[in-house]
Amino acid sequence: MKRTTPTSTTPPGRRADELLERARIAYVKAGGREQPSDASEVREINGATIITLTNVNGVLATYRVDGDMIKRITDLSRYDMAFADRREFVTAVVHLFGKAGHPTVAAHTVATQQKLIAAAVAGGFKDADVLTRYVERGALTTTALELAFDAIECAGGADACWDTIEVDTMLASAFHDLRAPRSDEYKAGARAALQFRVDGTTITRPYPVGSAGDDAFDGGMAEGHAIWRHAIAAGAEFSATGRLPRQDHATGAA
Repeated sequence: MKRTTPTSTTPPGRRADELLERARIAYVKAGGREQPSDASEVREINGATIITLTNVNGVLATYRVDGDMIKRITDLSRYDMAFADRREFVTAVVHLFGKAGHPTVAAHTVATQQKLIAAAVAGGFKDADVLTRYVERGALTTTALELAFDAIECAGGADACWDTIEVDTMLASAFHDLRAPRSDEYKAGARAALQFRVDGTTITRPYPVGSAGDDAFDGGMAEGHAIWRHAIAAGAEFSATGRLPRQDHATGAA
């Protein structure tokens, strides 16, 4: 994931000292025994006030100022990365919440949402029901974005989610309602080829060699590689001319 240097400043000395003392008291009340050192600091990171208590062994605890209270946090990444540069995260959130557009696109988006949430649950995400309610309302509140961030992390990180979205998007574009239906075996072959192209996932052949299912899977793999080549060509042409190549809606090929 692309990371950027955070926008970080240090508050005036007196306020910083007061915040550090509040954080020290909170740390002791929570059972902490080691005292912070002079390296402890208060920073304004992308609009959030972050207090970091440290000693010679490293970081003891990190807190965020929330109104009149301070709250302990365990993950600084949502604060020390500029939101505009988190392409993978932003894309994943859009897929979690976006429902606009053609019904076929909306159906694909919902299917991807469900897949990402299922992966998050498998990774230990506990608030799937709450996030799903936000998804159903399309509510992009601060709480919803925090939940989406946690879900993406539990699903394997933003890069893994982007890979899932990218493969699903290419498949949805290729196997649209205007072309003749293809078998599940054929689509599985196309997905396997695209997954290999996107993130290097090893292709395994799930059907007996020489069977009808294997033949369909093989044909799907050939199309999957063709879809990938078309996507690469489309990206190159768009970068050079601002236009996408014409797509044959009967086959999905260029």
